[in-house]
Formats: sequence, C-alpha cells, structure tokens
Amino acid sequence: MMGRVPYAADGTLLTGTFQDYLRLVAAADLFRSALVTARDPEEMITALRWPAARPRMRYAFEEFSVRGGDYAIVAVACMRDQERRRVRLGFGGCGEAPQVIELSYEAEAIAQMAADAAAKIE
Repeated sequence: MMGRVPYAADGTLLTGTFQDYLRLVAAADLFRSALVTARDPEEMITALRWPAARPRMRYAFEEFSVRGGDYAIVAVACMRDQERRRVRLGFGGCGEAPQVIELSYEAEAIAQMAADAAAKIE
C-alpha cells in the first residue's frame, strides 16, 4: 500500500544504494505491477515525497480487507482541490499497477458520474 498514496498524489520516491547513489523517481514511473518496481536490484526506497497540501485541499485514504489487520484487497486514495475544482483518485488492487483518475467536478460531471455508477448497480 505504501506506493499508492504518493502515486495518487503525483508524488516522487527517492531511492538509494549503499554507495550513496541517489535517484528521484516519479511514483507513476516506479510501480510496474503489484509486486514489481522499476528500482535497480541494489536500490532501496529511502524517502517518499509528495506536493504539500494547499489550504483548500482535502485528502482521504481507505483500505478494504476481509478482516481488520489483513493486507488490503483494494485501497483508494482521494485528493480534492477546491480551488482548481479537481478530484484525483488513486486505486490499488484494482489492476496490475496502481491506477489514477483525475476529474473536474463541475456539477454536470458529478451528475454524469453518479448516473453512470447507478446504471452499473443492477
């Protein structure tokens, strides 16, 4: 789950080796699948970085598992930027690699998303 939050937040990860070689990698470029990353065999992830929240930005993160304490089957990270009227959702466990959806949330867009979701319920 560690990679899903910086991935959803458009963050970066710092990797390094014992020889002090450092590399800054965009989260979107690092995670290739559920258990595979683009890091070199001698590298380890040493830091996570993501943009600082602006005053009118809100965040949420939720994991879904069969029992409390289990690894999440699905996880969702959400960022809402009220100034830019954007929502960014990051999903983990819904595909081979984390997935991100970014949407504007004008009234028409929200109405359409709700209608699409309601149509899939039955």
